Amino acid sequence: IYFVLTSLMTGIVALEILFASTKKHTTLILFQIIIIGLSLVWTQQLIFPSVVGIDPGWHRMFTLKILESGYIPDNYAYSKLPLMHLGIGITSLITTFNYKISAMFFVSFIHVLSNVLFIFLVGRFLFNEKVGLFSGLLLSIANCYVQFGWWVTPNTFASVFILIVIFLLFKIRVDRALIGTSLAFFVMVSLVLSHTVTAACMAVILFTGWITFEICKIFNKSHFS
Repeated sequence: IYFVLTSLMTGIVALEILFASTKKHTTLILFQIIIIGLSLVWTQQLIFPSVVGIDPGWHRMFTLKILESGYIPDNYAYSKLPLMHLGIGITSLITTFNYKISAMFFVSFIHVLSNVLFIFLVGRFLFNEKVGLFSGLLLSIANCYVQFGWWVTPNTFASVFILIVIFLLFKIRVDRALIGTSLAFFVMVSLVLSHTVTAACMAVILFTGWITFEICKIFNKSHFS
């Protein structure tokens, strides 16, 4: 019943994107997309008493060690990449929530909110409003994306930065070079401090984009000369 209702809600939002005046209802539609994404992610976490999965269990242990000792323990796999663990730990200290609830707010919530908003911004910048909204909707219900949301690991947290970097380089840097470059550099540093595989993925995306632009420049020069 839950998945049938979720499918119906997704279909209604898709119809709103197609037929509603997106300029007037963009904020409402984005809010609905985020609600669907959070529902798919949070329900998987809340039906179990603790975190779901082996890796999230290890990261829970490591974060609790940081909170218990007051410093980052050495000789662990993520001793040099503790950004997610520190964020969840700080959230837990401020809110007094346990690890799972703190991870849901600091990682899962940001994972859904940020990715939906920034893929919308990238889609709108490259195409139009409707494409951006459809991109956010399709992303929020994608199976691997949903799994990333409830399987809380540094890779989940780090993946949030990819779309932010792309938007900063494509849009903000073009309009405001200094601000865009500075923000992109700061976000990329945060990405590197979160997960090495995701950082390598970002490097591949940037390298591929650079090669593509250079090929387009050569093609345009030869075509119009």
